[in-house]
Amino acid sequence: MKILKLTLIALFLSLFTNCSSSDDEVFSENQIPTIQGLEATGVSSTSATFSSNITDEGSSSVTERGIVWSSTSSSPTKQDNVTPISIVNNGTGISVITVTGMERGISYFVRAYAENEFGVGYSNQITITTLSDYQIGDIGEAGGIVFYDKGSYSDGWRYLESTTENLGSPVWGCNNALMNANYTGLGEGDSNTTLIVNNCDDETSAAKLCNNYTQNGFNDWYLPSIDELQLMIINERNTIGGFVIGGYTSSTEHSSTHSKGYVISSTGIFEDNRPKMNNSAVRAIRKF
Repeated sequence: MKILKLTLIALFLSLFTNCSSSDDEVFSENQIPTIQGLEATGVSSTSATFSSNITDEGSSSVTERGIVWSSTSSSPTKQDNVTPISIVNNGTGISVITVTGMERGISYFVRAYAENEFGVGYSNQITITTLSDYQIGDIGEAGGIVFYDKGSYSDGWRYLESTTENLGSPVWGCNNALMNANYTGLGEGDSNTTLIVNNCDDETSAAKLCNNYTQNGFNDWYLPSIDELQLMIINERNTIGGFVIGGYTSSTEHSSTHSKGYVISSTGIFEDNRPKMNNSAVRAIRKF
């Protein structure tokens, strides 16, 4: 009888040990990915670039990897903002990813993540703060494209932004009459526009088209001066985008019959004195 009891106890212990060993083996095999070395390699006003390293894909292939980020959760997960990246090299190794859609001057908690069939692994958490200043090419406060930054605020403004598309091809208007719209400098197109709107009865003029324009609730748009138009077309045409072949007018007067402008052709870009009664493409801008 004692031998039988000892045999049963030994059998029970053997089964328990085998079961525990089996559970440990399954647990050790079902591993999520391991990610290390998350760091920010570049931060702008509305985006940031990160690099991270998946050192171990775990017990199965990585099916998704990327960045999770939040301005409120100190340990962001896939329930927060997610920016995924394409899987290469079986999911392991270093990846670089740029996150867009962030807000200006905001601190964000950031983690890299990688997922396989057994779960999601997260990296260390870092904190970044986006820049509060606008950069050339950013979306401006009125929804246009920022194309000029004078470096500091003076006279109530620092930046210039342009509409992303042409507003149309109106005439400059008020032919054979001087509006004294002689301002040429950066930030001076609004003075020309005011002079034209107040002294020209042509309701279809380029200046009135810009003056009446509203976007994102902002109604302080104007027809750019010749220097502002030059900066847009010569320096920042690709940044702003949407320019087409043809003539563009500024708000700066050349004479009683012509305004100053530019022509974009298949062979180049050149300054041009535009007849006031010719139709010319128009971009509205504003300063802020």
